[in-house]
Amino acid sequence: MALDGVNSVGSAAILEMRKRAGDWLLRHQGSSGAWGLRLKAGGPDPSVFITSLSGLALLNIDRAAAERAAEWLAGEQLENGAFGEGDSRRLYRPAATGMGTWLLCAVDRERYAAQIAKAVDYFRGCQEKEGMHRGGIGAGRTGVFGTPGHPNREVTMGGPSITDTMFATAALRHAGVAPSDPLWREMVEYVHCCHNTPLINNRPDVQEYLADNRFCLSGDGGILVTLDRYRRPPEAREAVGQNLTPIISTGLATLQGMFIYLGAGLSHSSPEVTTTLDWLRQYYTVSEHAQYADALNFDFDQSPRWPKGHPGMTVTDDPDTQGSSVPATRLKSSRGFRFVDRGDTVEIVPDRHGDPSQAGLYLYLWLMAECLNELEIKTLLTADGREHFWVNEMASHLRSLQRPDGSWSNSNPQFMDNDPALGTSLVLNSLNVLVPRF
Repeated sequence: MALDGVNSVGSAAILEMRKRAGDWLLRHQGSSGAWGLRLKAGGPDPSVFITSLSGLALLNIDRAAAERAAEWLAGEQLENGAFGEGDSRRLYRPAATGMGTWLLCAVDRERYAAQIAKAVDYFRGCQEKEGMHRGGIGAGRTGVFGTPGHPNREVTMGGPSITDTMFATAALRHAGVAPSDPLWREMVEYVHCCHNTPLINNRPDVQEYLADNRFCLSGDGGILVTLDRYRRPPEAREAVGQNLTPIISTGLATLQGMFIYLGAGLSHSSPEVTTTLDWLRQYYTVSEHAQYADALNFDFDQSPRWPKGHPGMTVTDDPDTQGSSVPATRLKSSRGFRFVDRGDTVEIVPDRHGDPSQAGLYLYLWLMAECLNELEIKTLLTADGREHFWVNEMASHLRSLQRPDGSWSNSNPQFMDNDPALGTSLVLNSLNVLVPRF
């Protein structure tokens, strides 16, 4: 079945598309074995995350290239077992550690056993042990959200997220962490607290927290990226009165939650997996990030907000605002965000400009391919009664977006997959899932 407006793609075409993507990545691999990413002003730095994604994508295309990537990566591990981005290696550590561990496991689990064990211990140490976010990964992670005036601004984020927990899942699963390990039970519990249905998410502390902030679960069955997103300041609570705003789930977070459930060994027929799959049946699309634009536009109060004393997002390396705040104005970021001063914290608000439906498209499609492939779903029956040969539809749409040089670059920079190395490595990993199904 063809995607609307796009012709179906045959096996020869998808193989040619994959070859061009692989050739592009090979041309851009550095002599060290790494690929670069420009996170800050200046030239690109060698990137653990993109090197891991690219090495994984090339493993069955050019194993020697993947082995060079793994060899470089092994030397980048920090003393605490983490991998990180940037010259300081302190940026995006959960995601970098998750992907880095996956690559080391895929290339040679025996050779890199020591590095893999240290990475697993890192995740054990940074998993939330108590409170509403118990079981989640990613609290205190640092990222770059530059503005024209301060292109190298770093911010440290407060609570964990489904995204970082998903990357931890990839590491733990490929490292062979047993399903009986308490790590998995706690991670599933964390996804439960972000599951947008009372059928799964019935924890009193979550219900009370959402109600206090004038939100409620919509029951759509999807997943929320983080509960920190639904924290209203007192004046906003007063403005909405006692009315509770139902929350909209988004495609990427829902697929990340499904990925965690599957990685933890939950049955394909479990309520957790079936409700997320039902969400995908309702909102299935391969041409955009499902429901992302709607979630941004229906209520901008879904932006992260924190009360006084909460860690929130704080500036960590801006010389003019070190450890304090940005000027009390909305500053436009180079990545589709604006910053709002909240005293001693910084609020990050997604920018309405551009096409938000394309944000994170390539990571969304890769996770869709991984999850549907694991569920052994050949055709997806959607809520409107239509059967979708999702493999063909996804391949067709990706083919329409491939650039003449063989790469992909997202028109929306919010998830950084406008960088062709990141966009291409994500798509090539998707194609590696699709090709055997043709």
